[in-house]
Amino acid sequence: MKGSILAIALLLAGCAGQVRQVQPQIQARPFSAIFYGDSLTSFWNLAQFFPGSPYINRGVFGATAVTLASDFDTTVSPAHPGSVMILAGTNDVLQGDNADHIFSVLTTMYDQSRSQGIRFVICTLPPMRSTEAFHNPVIVDLNSQLKAYAAANRIPLADYYSALVDPADGELQPSFAADTVHLTDAGYAAIAPIAQAALLPVQQ
Repeated sequence: MKGSILAIALLLAGCAGQVRQVQPQIQARPFSAIFYGDSLTSFWNLAQFFPGSPYINRGVFGATAVTLASDFDTTVSPAHPGSVMILAGTNDVLQGDNADHIFSVLTTMYDQSRSQGIRFVICTLPPMRSTEAFHNPVIVDLNSQLKAYAAANRIPLADYYSALVDPADGELQPSFAADTVHLTDAGYAAIAPIAQAALLPVQQ
């Protein structure tokens, strides 16, 4: 009888050992983020400014907030990113759209992200320069709404505008301007730490 009990105990111990051996090993995955936007995003060399970070550039030259919102489910959602950085609205401003409408489109994207469990970061729009500087009041209005929304909903904010604006005239600083709208490497260098800091809370 004792021999039988011992045999059973050994058999059960062996089975437990086998079960432990087949348990899958869960590996920690690097935190991923999609940078989603227009040419301000597509021209951003993420590998250069965030070396070693698994960040994906999904910037689309010429895209508006409207087109980006309509493409969100096919461009961002299937990738299941850790978060998405949404920088959109510049082309809408250039096309004469108003701040209230652009804001409503952006909040649609925020709602899409939230409903799918994708954490997101709100990005303020950079100012424009020279012949396009007359658009800046719309950008200031839109950014004010974005800041208020981020604060009210406790969403991380990457305030690119404040880092890029020339306080003397409210335009994009000359050293940051590749043209009237786009950024130089110096401009991207100025906002890269802001983007990284904004991503930290959603990586927790």
